[in-house]
Amino acid sequence: MKILSLIAAGAIVAVAACTAEEAAAADLTGSIELDVAENAAGKTAATKTFGMGVTGVGLGFAGIELDADANNNVIIDEWHVGFATPGLGDLSLGKQGNVWLGVTSAAAYNTTADPAMAESIKLITPIGVTFAMGMQDIGTDLTDLTNIQGTYGMELGAVSLLGALDYNTDTKKYVVGSRVGTEIAGYGTGVAMTYASSAWAYEADATAMGITAYLNGAQDNTFQNFGGKWEKAVGGDTSDVTLGTAMNYDLDAKTLSPSASLSFAF
Repeated sequence: MKILSLIAAGAIVAVAACTAEEAAAADLTGSIELDVAENAAGKTAATKTFGMGVTGVGLGFAGIELDADANNNVIIDEWHVGFATPGLGDLSLGKQGNVWLGVTSAAAYNTTADPAMAESIKLITPIGVTFAMGMQDIGTDLTDLTNIQGTYGMELGAVSLLGALDYNTDTKKYVVGSRVGTEIAGYGTGVAMTYASSAWAYEADATAMGITAYLNGAQDNTFQNFGGKWEKAVGGDTSDVTLGTAMNYDLDAKTLSPSASLSFAF
């Protein structure tokens, strides 16, 4: 484990050195997203998210995602900085989410295990392998790892396969996951499954005519949520404006939770 910690520290230095050389000339992109849904207090509220990305003329890239809190103060939610290594892949540092399966349902309705990862070193390779080492706090100790994650994906004709593994360095416990999916002429189906703390969970999805529906549950409650989402680029696929809507129906509480979104990319 100490060797992995030292590798993480070395990778941070490499990312910082290489991206500094790319900072002089870069392309800037951005996005603004507004999500409208019912909050915990039963009120209809809007959540604002602002994203910016920087791609260097050479090998460097970076990004930042900003949120607005309840007092409309802008706070940093996620960020990353990295560079492309020829033949190896994209290496990045930041608070950039976990390396996992990904499901259609929102986090509030997801029944599958989804191990969190704060600041991390991430490597995305061209051979389908993504690897990340999460750290407690890079401002305190670069070698203090929290968890290690990895995924491997491959295509077999119209079928896609993805496996995922998380190892928590504190609890010494593993979480495993997999997803199988297929897509033909815009119609697709898939199922993701995870196994954590001696219990399994799943989410099945199907896509047709731009609408993705899902059904999920877990070992102790087979059917928990049913829902779906739809997104459409206004003015065609090349439009910068996207409208979306989603809904979740809790099969236990028998409650419907709708939401809507509007995003603009530039």
